[in-house]
Amino acid sequence: MPRKRRSAAFIEITTDGPHTGIGETYAGYFCPEAVPAIVEFFKPILVGQTVDDIPELWRRMYHCGNFWCRVGLGSIVLTGIEAALWDLKGKMTGLPVYELLGGRKHEELECYATGGPSNYPLDRLAAKMDHYLSLGFRGFKIGVGSYSLSQGGYLAPSPNEAADFEA
Repeated sequence: MPRKRRSAAFIEITTDGPHTGIGETYAGYFCPEAVPAIVEFFKPILVGQTVDDIPELWRRMYHCGNFWCRVGLGSIVLTGIEAALWDLKGKMTGLPVYELLGGRKHEELECYATGGPSNYPLDRLAAKMDHYLSLGFRGFKIGVGSYSLSQGGYLAPSPNEAADFEA
């Protein structure tokens, strides 16, 4: 059965002092229950370390989980830990993270809308795109399924296939 609500997974790195770093991993949307175990796996690498060289800490964690952490849940959680480390360093130094990463590169960046799997039939997909445009977005990311001339156009999972996927 699909989830009725979306979750989030925030990763908190605490210190002996007053500072705490917060990072988020989008694994929280899909499998938040698995995030704490992966954070615990990497915890011994971080305990007792400083945030002076975050790329080195990341390298150590990645190397430690290198077989299962190259893609998927491991690497997704690792990015949340890294975000928490940068947040922590920013708080400890009193600098915004973008300054720690080399400074501002752009005055502004365009945002795009994303809404997960697209609706079918095609007119509902067009309505979704129109909705994003009406909100002021000039770009959007959508899952569009697949297209097959031999099978009559755009394909979406049948209700039976969707039920099998959700099980």
